[in-house]
Amino acid sequence: MTKGKQILRELAAMQQQLTGQEQTVTTDLQQVWQALASAQAVLVYLPWYERVDDQLYESNQIVLQHRTQQRVYFANPLKRGNEASGQELGGPTEGPARQVHADGLQSMSEVEFEKRFVMGGGCALI
Repeated sequence: MTKGKQILRELAAMQQQLTGQEQTVTTDLQQVWQALASAQAVLVYLPWYERVDDQLYESNQIVLQHRTQQRVYFANPLKRGNEASGQELGGPTEGPARQVHADGLQSMSEVEFEKRFVMGGGCALI
């Protein structure tokens, strides 16, 4: 079992104890898109590689909020708070290429997200 699956399974078990709701971990990208299309926020574990305050995060858990034809919008717990709307982020140790939005969300291209999710061993809690 990958680290991401283990983390999300532990979160699912805790959520079930707290709320009684059962969720499953998936690596099926189509299931993620279906959940998002039904207006469900989706917790996703992705390879990330971002240095924040001298600590390198090799992965991140983001919360997908919605998707357009070309971009995926998400809440990012690693955001630093000093990013300006419209600012482009990303680089070798700055996480994936993404953009900051006025509502506090960030977005990345659907192509970048799919690459990280499918080829990078991502998984989601739905």
